[in-house]
Amino acid sequence: MDGHVLWDYRVAIDLFLGGVGVAAFILSALLFFLDKEANKPVYKGGFVLAPLFVSLGLIFLLLEIGRPFNAVRTLININPASIMSLGVFLQAIFVAIAFYVAYLMVKCDESCSCQGESCEGPKFLILAGGFLALLTGLYHGMLLYGTGREAWNGALPLLFLASSIASGFALTYLVATLRGGGEAPLWVLSAISVALVGVLSAAFGWVYGLGALGVESKASLDYLHAHYGIHFYLVALVIGSLVPLVLFVKSILSKEGLAKNIALASTIMILVGSFVLKYVVVYVGQIEYLASH
Repeated sequence: MDGHVLWDYRVAIDLFLGGVGVAAFILSALLFFLDKEANKPVYKGGFVLAPLFVSLGLIFLLLEIGRPFNAVRTLININPASIMSLGVFLQAIFVAIAFYVAYLMVKCDESCSCQGESCEGPKFLILAGGFLALLTGLYHGMLLYGTGREAWNGALPLLFLASSIASGFALTYLVATLRGGGEAPLWVLSAISVALVGVLSAAFGWVYGLGALGVESKASLDYLHAHYGIHFYLVALVIGSLVPLVLFVKSILSKEGLAKNIALASTIMILVGSFVLKYVVVYVGQIEYLASH
């Protein structure tokens, strides 16, 4: 099936990995500025994860564009009319900043002699990285919505951003939990829960939009139900969003952090659900190619 669509699984992988990475950076930046010392065990892991995930996703995007070994020219010869080309440039700048911040974090751990702010990275770089991370998270939804296809409707920017926040925040929380040495603040679980509510709300908004728009959109809805119904509703929404939401809310109400096994299971469910969600949306939006094969 991948050979019959304009954008294949490589775009879905970029949207997934890039979303996890930028959300990890956003959470780490928030934790850094809220309480640099207390949150250090949490945000350091997030700052290291961020560029790794986004750069790996960027590789898949370059593969989709068709110029994986000509990345420099791709960055220099930006096509302002191509949202994908602009996205490559945006993510590349973010990756450069994020890798430098990650380097400083690792250097600080190795030297064990950091004084003041020097090893934590200049604040303005973390601010700039956080701003670019937010733009990248929004770009992921706009990449599809900006094509003008009916099936990629206005719910996608919120849907993809919420999914990215949930997955990136959850992975950062999990890494901190498994590493030990410090726990993420309880509000992180609340933020993940809000993001999961956003995923569920935006997902049903997307489905409603499919049924309310034109012929192409309704054909996409029929294709979704016929070929990806289990993937979308059961895996992405129930297992990947609703079940973790229940576990997180239960933990929040008890005012305790998640146990390691629950954090691991919940994060895996969210990550799998996020990828399946973005994969399904990418394919269902290309109904004219799918329906002919």
